[in-house]
Amino acid sequence: MVSQTLFFAVWRDRYVRKIITNQRVKNSIIRLSASYLDENFSFLSLLDTKCYNIIIQYVTETNDMASLEEYLNHPHRELVNSINILCSDSKDLLRYQDLFGGIDTLLQFQVVFDGGPFELKILPPSVTDLTLRYRGEWTFYRGTFPLGLKKLELQRLECEFDGPSVGVLPDSISDLTVRNYTLKLPERLPLSLVRLDLSWVRVPEGHIVNIPETLEDLVLEENMRKFSSYKIPKGKVFKDMSFRLYDKEQCDQLALNPCVRKVNIQAPTLIPYVPQSINSIYLSSGSDQENQQIIDNNKDRCAFSENLTSLKWRTLDSPFGHGFFPNSLKVLNLGMFNQPLTPGLLPASLIELKLGSYDQPITSVGVIPRGVQKLTIRDLSKVSPKVLPNSLTHVEISPYDLIVPKDVLPASVTVFQAVFQNLPTIYLPAPLGQNIYLPPSITDLDLYLNFYTRSSLIDANQFLKANTIPPHVKSLRLVFIHIDGMVPDGCQTLTTNMYQDLPDVQLPPSLTHLSLQDEVSVKYCPPSVKLLSLPQKSTYDKLISKKMTVFKNHTFYVHKSK
Repeated sequence: MVSQTLFFAVWRDRYVRKIITNQRVKNSIIRLSASYLDENFSFLSLLDTKCYNIIIQYVTETNDMASLEEYLNHPHRELVNSINILCSDSKDLLRYQDLFGGIDTLLQFQVVFDGGPFELKILPPSVTDLTLRYRGEWTFYRGTFPLGLKKLELQRLECEFDGPSVGVLPDSISDLTVRNYTLKLPERLPLSLVRLDLSWVRVPEGHIVNIPETLEDLVLEENMRKFSSYKIPKGKVFKDMSFRLYDKEQCDQLALNPCVRKVNIQAPTLIPYVPQSINSIYLSSGSDQENQQIIDNNKDRCAFSENLTSLKWRTLDSPFGHGFFPNSLKVLNLGMFNQPLTPGLLPASLIELKLGSYDQPITSVGVIPRGVQKLTIRDLSKVSPKVLPNSLTHVEISPYDLIVPKDVLPASVTVFQAVFQNLPTIYLPAPLGQNIYLPPSITDLDLYLNFYTRSSLIDANQFLKANTIPPHVKSLRLVFIHIDGMVPDGCQTLTTNMYQDLPDVQLPPSLTHLSLQDEVSVKYCPPSVKLLSLPQKSTYDKLISKKMTVFKNHTFYVHKSK
């Protein structure tokens, strides 16, 4: 009885450990080379890649066929389900055709190459996800795709034969991405196709793209002049399909085709002619005079359709009146706007507001609508206490100097991101945090001292003031800021490029994920850390490999199960 109880206890312990291990790397890509496959095959064999969507990807060195041969002849190559090959000429892969043909575990196959053509016959029959990217102007491929192929991306590659630039596609394919100079698709696309992503420079005159009834997602941005080149099933609407409008006639044409919901209009003067069915507008250009004309023509009234939910107006920097934007608007992005705002001027329906250049005082409740959950603004130093809405959960700023006055951020904020812009040493607070008051509700904190100031900060004091970091932060990112004594108890994830690499660095025992952004020589890692992300060229002390399984190139160290 004791032995049976012990057996089930051990079995249950191993089962739980296996679940925990898989959960740690769920939906992740583990990139590795032959040496790391040697060291970690026992850990990799524990992973359930299918159920937990784990990609174990072998990455070859650029133009190094020796690293590819190491994989092809490796005794544990069956643990790898993805390969990323970087080569100068795809013809170099032909001599490995027989070795590839004997592999039945590769599901994902990616090749980036400089010389073609590409021979599809080298592909293992097990491949279901194929990416071919040519780095020149264009080349062609020959052969047939694997019968079970589900996802295909072609970049600057065309079929060898005259006719469609994409040849015969298997009936199994559900996701197709084509990024070519000329768009020439087959007359009939497979009915299995669910997602289609297209990017090109020109569509030949008279060429028709027949969109299958089964398609659920169509990603493209096209000139409205080419709308007739697409035969879209009646009643189909694609949220990621966008057309560029240049004149009133194109707006009128679009009104007759309600399948489009997103447009990119090239001038504010076209706003009155945009169809009522459009719910997303990107205004990518427009002079101050054109912007002012639209505002003058819509004083105290709405200039847009009441169906509009998303608006990005890149060039607007002119005052507007009440009711100018519709009450249906959920997302508003005014990238260059820096005019005073008054309470009630912006729609109460807003959930996300981006005012990346806004540097005006905010002194009254209601300037930022009370339903806004995500706010992007230039600076908080001119915001009065307790005027931001309690609906805010996510705040992003990009100031010249990081100042967060007391009681400015409401207790509802859980995510805070700040990028210091062009911060000279002379203005650097010593230490940082003299004027930084963050609410204890924050659990995700990102403080980034701009990379371009790095040379001026070599001799500067980059320490945060004690207790600047809120006590309940679970995820912390500090860039060009010392971490010693700054990581609060309970923090689980730390990202830094200033890891001092010393045993006496004060890191809490709760820390389980440490991400190092600069190339370092790791000689010490806290025993609580189970996942350690490293840049590719970092080195580590072999001593820690006794406790940890080692992965590299933006992947993980993971504690081994006993």
